[in-house]
Amino acid sequence: MLAAPATTSPGYPASLDLYARKNEVCDLEGWRIGLQKAAAQNLTRQLQEMPSNLLTPTAFAQNVVEVLCKSGVNVEVKVEGWAESQSMHAFLAVGKASCEPPIFLGLSYYGTCAEERPIVLVGQGVTYDAGGLCLKEKHELFHMRGDMTGAAVVVACCRAVAGLRLPVNIRGLIPLCENVVGCNSVRTGDMVESMNGKTIEIQCTDHEDVLVLADALLYAQNFCPKCIIDVGTCSGYMRQALDESAAGVFTNSEILWQQIKHASMHTGDRVWRFPLWKYYSKADATNVMVTKGFEYEYLRKGMAGRPTRTLVEFIALTICKDTAPRLAK
Repeated sequence: MLAAPATTSPGYPASLDLYARKNEVCDLEGWRIGLQKAAAQNLTRQLQEMPSNLLTPTAFAQNVVEVLCKSGVNVEVKVEGWAESQSMHAFLAVGKASCEPPIFLGLSYYGTCAEERPIVLVGQGVTYDAGGLCLKEKHELFHMRGDMTGAAVVVACCRAVAGLRLPVNIRGLIPLCENVVGCNSVRTGDMVESMNGKTIEIQCTDHEDVLVLADALLYAQNFCPKCIIDVGTCSGYMRQALDESAAGVFTNSEILWQQIKHASMHTGDRVWRFPLWKYYSKADATNVMVTKGFEYEYLRKGMAGRPTRTLVEFIALTICKDTAPRLAK
């Protein structure tokens, strides 16, 4: 399939003509899949770019319901009282300074029999990260509306999987809150208890992602998943290491690493594996949140929406008999 140059006419938007050479097979299925992946990445970017006063945890949940329910993905909106009943005290500690109540979203898509174990996607959903009492520098605050990038990626990925009708079961877990300064802010030196009863000492309130994701990852075990994919948000150290070239990956499975590496090679949205040595125990699993607009011609300056397409491709590869990783039964 070839594309003719885009043309414009007075009063009409730019158009793109598609055609195939004589006797050439037109890959309409590949085009359809590409459209779904592109739409997913654009959805991620749209959510990332929304101002934090318009995309609060409550507004984010409302947007997700509108986007996913008509796509065949079930959405459960769980409020603060539910999180308390689950002993998610680490997650709740982050959001208690804000007047916006925290929300926990549960997404579910069933593309195959209900008995099939799901792939669980966990997305960090801090809709604005000021750093808490350990306030970020002024220049860092501008892009912090995008600290919910992990959540946006999970939402967009679920919609793409449903749109492609992939024969796989997906569970998405999204803890939503704001990390701001208030009279009830969590403090350095505070002790909070996570869902499994372990106590966490808070050494820096700007490391809220660990608290938010800890309870979500513990809750993910309830679904007996094939694997858990945690999408966090880019840390400054990861940005220094990789810049825009790739998203950092941490995994304890060589099989899963090979799978997501091949997926990234197919999409061009690359990933790079980092070690899980205790020396690096403070590093975050991250994505590429912002782009300068130079590295990828199809992405303008601003929020990047990565690695949405790679995650969709990874899920698709796990169900291919010839390439699927041998996940535990």
